Amino acid sequence: MSGYPNIFFLRPDETELDRIEGYVPADRYLATMRKVLEAYGPVRPPAALRRATELLEKARAALAEGRKAEEERIPAAIALYLEILGLGVEGEPADAARAAIDGYRAEAASGLESARGHDAEGRVLEAAEALDRVAKVYRGLDEAKAATKALAALEADPAKGPALKKARREREAATALGGARAAETAKEWERAMGLYKDVARKFEGTEAAGTASARLAALEADPEVQRAIRDAKAEKECKNWLSLAESYVAAGSPDKARELCRKVQEKYPDTRWATRAQEILDSIP
Repeated sequence: MSGYPNIFFLRPDETELDRIEGYVPADRYLATMRKVLEAYGPVRPPAALRRATELLEKARAALAEGRKAEEERIPAAIALYLEILGLGVEGEPADAARAAIDGYRAEAASGLESARGHDAEGRVLEAAEALDRVAKVYRGLDEAKAATKALAALEADPAKGPALKKARREREAATALGGARAAETAKEWERAMGLYKDVARKFEGTEAAGTASARLAALEADPEVQRAIRDAKAEKECKNWLSLAESYVAAGSPDKARELCRKVQEKYPDTRWATRAQEILDSIP
C-alpha cells in the first residue's frame, strides 16, 4: 500500500495559508510554494509572534498606568504598537496594534485640525496648546512631528510669536494668582502674602500682577490678618522655646531655662505663652 501526504502551509498562529493535496509534480509543488511566499511574504518564526504578544501586553499595561499623565502613557504604548507592526506578524497582536495606531492617528489629526481652527480665529494660545498636546501625547507618529513643526512656525511668526509669548505669560500669571488666592481662602496668611508678592514681582505688567499687588496691600493693612500672623509666629517660636526650657529644667540647667522663659515674656508679653513661661519660672527652685 502506498500514498502521498497532504501538505499544509500554515502561519505561526496555525491558520492555514494554502495546501497541496496528494501527489503533484515537482514543478507544480515548487510553483505552489512560490505562490505562498509571494502572496504572504516570508513566514515568520513563532518567536516573532510570541514577541508581538508580549509587546501587546506591555502596551496595555502602559495605558493602565493611571498614576502617569497621558503624555507619558500614550507615547509609551505607541512605541510598543509600532514595534509590533515592525515584526511583520499577523493575528491578534498585529490587529490590535494596527487598530490602536489608527485610532491615535485619528485623534492626533483631530488635534491638528483644532489647532488650525484656533489659529484662524486668532486664538494663538489655544492653537499652541493644541499643537503642544499633539506633539507630546502622540510622540512617534507623523502627526506629532507635524505638530512640532507647526508649533515652531507659530512661535517664530513675526506677528503671532509675540502675541503667543504675552498670552503664555498672562496664563502663567493667572495660574500663580490662583495659588495665592487658594492660600488666602485657607487663611494661610503669611504664605498668601508671599505668593501675592511673587506674582506682583515676577509678572509685572500683567492683569494678575495688578490684582496680586492690591490683595497684598489689603492683607498688610488688615489688623486681624496681621494679628493672626503674629499669633501663628508666636505659637511656633514659643512652643519651641518653652519646650526647650522644660527640658533644661529637667536636665538641671535652670539658668538656660530662665533665659528662654524671659525671652518669651519680653517678645510676647500679655500672651498665654508669657503666662506659661512664668509658670515654668515659678517651678524652678
